[in-house]
Amino acid sequence: MEYVEKGRPLLHYGIGFRMDEVVRFTTEHNRLEAPIRSSLAGMHYAESLADYLSVKAHANITVERPLSMEYDWVLAWQNTSHLFRKPGITKSARKVIDEEVQKIVGEARKPLWWWDDANTLPRSDPQGN
Repeated sequence: MEYVEKGRPLLHYGIGFRMDEVVRFTTEHNRLEAPIRSSLAGMHYAESLADYLSVKAHANITVERPLSMEYDWVLAWQNTSHLFRKPGITKSARKVIDEEVQKIVGEARKPLWWWDDANTLPRSDPQGN
């Protein structure tokens, strides 16, 4: 990712979810196809929810880790790395996502820009500076 390599922070645009919400959704909808190791469970649960919303909304939704104390996952459809190269989602897709989020978590949530957990803090360059 060019922004990360240049030392620029990476942000994702999407909706935040807590671990208990993605686990509840996956369990209630029987979305896991096979047993998984507990160390990987959270990502698989979140991917299951992202896949579900992607199909429902006909949109490309990815799972990201936000720099957040409240939310464990962000289901995002845009980021600062490809902001002007990749189209956002349509209004009809947003409507579907909003309706599904309301059903899943029992409340409306607006998408926000989230700092990427892994690519936000400055790192040393290869020379150790």
